[in-house]
Amino acid sequence: MTPFDPAQGLERHALDAAAQAIARAAAVAGETLVLIVRPGHEDHRVYGEGGNGVVRAAVSVAEAAGNARTWTDAPVGYSIARSVSSLPAVVCDAAEQSGFRAVHIAAAGADPERPDCIALWFVEEADTDPEVEERRRETVQILAAAAHRDARQAEQAAAEQRTAALRENIETVADADGSVAGLVDAEAFALALEECEADQATVVVIELDQLDAIAESHGADAAQALAAEAASRLRATCRGSDVLATLGTGRFGLLLADVDRATALAVSKRLVAAVAEPLEPGLGPEAMTASVGLAHQSGMPDTAELFDSASSAAASGHRSGGDRLIVAS
Repeated sequence: MTPFDPAQGLERHALDAAAQAIARAAAVAGETLVLIVRPGHEDHRVYGEGGNGVVRAAVSVAEAAGNARTWTDAPVGYSIARSVSSLPAVVCDAAEQSGFRAVHIAAAGADPERPDCIALWFVEEADTDPEVEERRRETVQILAAAAHRDARQAEQAAAEQRTAALRENIETVADADGSVAGLVDAEAFALALEECEADQATVVVIELDQLDAIAESHGADAAQALAAEAASRLRATCRGSDVLATLGTGRFGLLLADVDRATALAVSKRLVAAVAEPLEPGLGPEAMTASVGLAHQSGMPDTAELFDSASSAAASGHRSGGDRLIVAS
């Protein structure tokens, strides 16, 4: 048997380590036990030690060939006795040549349709000794616990990878002129407000709610990642011609030129909904919310005044508990 080597890069180490230790202990006890870790997967491994070499090799051949339905149908958590004649021919021949006529089969794992491990105890005759069966149940429980540990670690690793990818893809990256990819900075936004000559204009201010609390509970990096995610969602919601700016961590400004009040209100509602969509696991909270202030004016709009009104409206929504759109009167 090829020994388990964590340095080979297997993502799920606990189950392999447990299977190897159990196979070794079974050989010392004189049992013929073969364990298949991750049956049906390309990275499956087959464990068995001592005098089990021929049978283990046969099981490995059958598993690699995909000829393994007999044991993938095994019950989860307890063993069932079957004749070795029910096994694939290559395994049956090896078992019979070794003097075995029966096999006790059990599966370990949370999903009966896709077990994490299969245990095959080869015996001369099927037995019903309750003490022996209890030891088999304990073995399956150990394997199941190891599989669950691996699953939790895999989920955590996947969440960390998603978070890293999210930060890499959407975290604000400054250009040479100080602007931000997809967004302008506060200075450029102020200039856009000053130069706006539309007959009607709307200024929207978006403030993420509870960002300080998120930073305290999940860390400053999590708060920054949430702000970057919000920026990505806002940019995706806006038109290409809209001027979207980052005004600080978790605070954004939006200038809508030549749109009527109803359209501006619809856009702002979409912004609130976009921010509130569920977050990817690993980013901290399950969701985030924003307070949005809107100020609209027709006929020679004073955009500086609109910005002040929208800021006050957003601050009012923030003080009132957040997750709301406030239209400045």
